Amino acid sequence: MENGLKAKIKRDKSGYFLKGNPPGPGRPSGQTLKEYWQQKFRDMTDKEKEKFTNEVGAEAIWRMAEGNPHQSGDVKVELPPKPLDDLRQDNGIQEDKEPQ
Repeated sequence: MENGLKAKIKRDKSGYFLKGNPPGPGRPSGQTLKEYWQQKFRDMTDKEKEKFTNEVGAEAIWRMAEGNPHQSGDVKVELPPKPLDDLRQDNGIQEDKEPQ
């Protein structure tokens, strides 16, 4: 990029990136934080691991090892509509009669 100007990002009509775009910021190269701690924990002695576990707590160690469960709560289940008569028949319910 000459003179401090940013290269223009090329997109198609749908907004997708076209070939030939400059690379975006993306993830920085090198070791991730997760990889760093995995290596650090691998290199610890058993005594150091015990001390670390006692300081951090067993629950935190478990979450680091297993990961957190999905937390968004955005689960939606949609059932196809079923005609009212079929529902009544399936559940042994007789049709409502209007009072006379």
